[in-house]
Amino acid sequence: MANVLETVRDDDFVEYYLFIRTDIVPKGCEECVNYLNNLNDKILEWVEQSSKQYIWHKDRFNLIPRYCPNDELWRSLSNNSKNVPLPPHLYGVTHYGDNIEDEWFIVYLLRELSKKFNELIIRVIDSDGEFLLIEAAEYLPKWASPENCDQRVYISNGDVHIIPLSNENKKSIAVIQALEQISRYPTATIANSEVNSSISSRIHGYPEKIKENLHKCHAYLPLSVAYLLKYQPSLIAPAVLSFCHRDPLDIRACRMMKHFPPKDRITRSVIMTKCLYAMLVHQKFIPERKAGWNLVESTDSQYKAQLLGVKIACGFEILASQAKSAVKDTSVDLTYDKRWHQYKSALIEKGYFKNLYEGSNGYKVLEDQAKDYYLTNIEEYLSSPSIGQRINTILNRITDDELSILKQDIADLEPEDDEKWLNVSACELDQILEQKFGIKNSQQVPSSFASSFSDTIKRFLNQTSDVNGAEFSNNHLSDDSSNSEENEKISNISPNMLTCGPDVMCPTNDDKFSVSSRYKKKKTKTISKNNVNFEPEKYEAALRNILDFKVPEDNWNESDSSDMDSYGSDCDDLISNGKLENHSGPSISNYMDQMDRELASTSLGSSFIKKSTSSSTKLKKNVRIAPTATCEDDSDYSDVEHFEPVDIDVNAFQNILQSYHEQLGLPGPAGNLLGPAGLNIVQNPPPK
Repeated sequence: MANVLETVRDDDFVEYYLFIRTDIVPKGCEECVNYLNNLNDKILEWVEQSSKQYIWHKDRFNLIPRYCPNDELWRSLSNNSKNVPLPPHLYGVTHYGDNIEDEWFIVYLLRELSKKFNELIIRVIDSDGEFLLIEAAEYLPKWASPENCDQRVYISNGDVHIIPLSNENKKSIAVIQALEQISRYPTATIANSEVNSSISSRIHGYPEKIKENLHKCHAYLPLSVAYLLKYQPSLIAPAVLSFCHRDPLDIRACRMMKHFPPKDRITRSVIMTKCLYAMLVHQKFIPERKAGWNLVESTDSQYKAQLLGVKIACGFEILASQAKSAVKDTSVDLTYDKRWHQYKSALIEKGYFKNLYEGSNGYKVLEDQAKDYYLTNIEEYLSSPSIGQRINTILNRITDDELSILKQDIADLEPEDDEKWLNVSACELDQILEQKFGIKNSQQVPSSFASSFSDTIKRFLNQTSDVNGAEFSNNHLSDDSSNSEENEKISNISPNMLTCGPDVMCPTNDDKFSVSSRYKKKKTKTISKNNVNFEPEKYEAALRNILDFKVPEDNWNESDSSDMDSYGSDCDDLISNGKLENHSGPSISNYMDQMDRELASTSLGSSFIKKSTSSSTKLKKNVRIAPTATCEDDSDYSDVEHFEPVDIDVNAFQNILQSYHEQLGLPGPAGNLLGPAGLNIVQNPPPK
């Protein structure tokens, strides 16, 4: 279980492996070590220049050389299917915290490195695995799935490479095999242009985008904090994170403020990422008056700068106190240590405690071992004790003359950046979601959409579907003759050969069979799971009957009976045939007649939208009245002369559209119905 203690890690990480092409890597061990060390120095120097203005949220880009296969390399990839040790490479891991932009900035750096150093073949993953494929999920080859794409995605010469399936490795592939294929066939493994374009669009704008992600604000800071930020502005990130993730021990340190007392303070411009600024601004915090924090009224223009200064100073105080506690004896009470509880929860998920009862002797032994390991490696789980130690070292070197010079420096402050980006309206959010997740090439709903609404829903229902979802002809493999040429072409490819050109991502016959077997399911079979029977045909028929509901044609004459009468007579026929046995009560037709009389006195009928008919096109009702008919029968036929049919399509569309507006941009039944059907409705204010 020792490996479990070591492999427990937060989910906010990205790992990157920089391999050397198999035809270039030196053969000798000593030569390989020198080659990797020189390459590592060159890469880190280039990254330092390229990310000089970048403020890392949590961890920086870092690399360490791994030379020869050893036990560490054997465990470097827990999901290595064939347990083959990795070849010599450069390895790095970065925790990006709440700022996902750090992960994509690393992707940008890695892609640029692959262009600058042609001998590199790079693999990058995160807690979700091959996240590059997640970004390009809409353009992946048909055979691609999370089960068979592990260790098949790489970056080389600025392009994304995907190792296609073959008969030898239908699901898994070793890293060394993937490197050999990319080295031998550098153009055959390149992913299609759509996949590369989607990745390029995600990292588009760098390095200019670095400045766009920064925010400048004013803060009323203690002199020592202003000194630190002037000469090391990157310290703002760990300070903000320490304040936002404070625990009871950190709050105790903020009440004392031993390292950064609020005596002499000045207003300075502070630059941080937009993510850090949003986290800091939305933190509710009441300063401790006993510590010396005296703020102006909340209506004062200087209140925001003073409150930001208090939060930043408390963050630096937490860092300094963490560095001090890391040097103390390891006999620390972990009762209120949230990092320990997070680490313990991760151990429970990994099965470290072997389902033992909490409090049992075996559980206590394992818990004590975990505590010893946690306290021994506490620097890894504290926010940044090494940074806190560096802060204390700088504080000890600061002289009073330097602080006096800083205090007298009253240069004009640069104006603050606008904070409009903090507030996103509903329309802007819809635009962002549409740009990121919306239907491609979608168009606004035309004015005549209501008339074709039912037809659109029906076309969607005509697609074959089961409990796994709807299947469309362009999303799955079919058996028609149009694919015969493609099948013949694929069958002629040697299983051990990689194909160059646009057909490289075409699946083989075995892949074709594995994919088609997944989609070719009998739709007529009743699916039963967990004792719940679901019959898709009956569900589809019921929904289709609702959509197919029509107002009956106006063929009314004096000899015809009403629809309700026919409905009741049908039910009476069922009763007479023994299908409905309830002879004690009145017939269903009586109930329907009573319902008609009750609804006749209401305004329900006027709430529906009628079909627009002009006087010239209005249907004329020819009613033949018997000579013996009395005047009291005239009322029975007066409504026929003014009959206006209900527009079913318009009413259905209006009701669904109103339901869509009531969702206020949130998920709901109307959105779930319209989205999969391919209907994109522009959000407008709801009708009053």
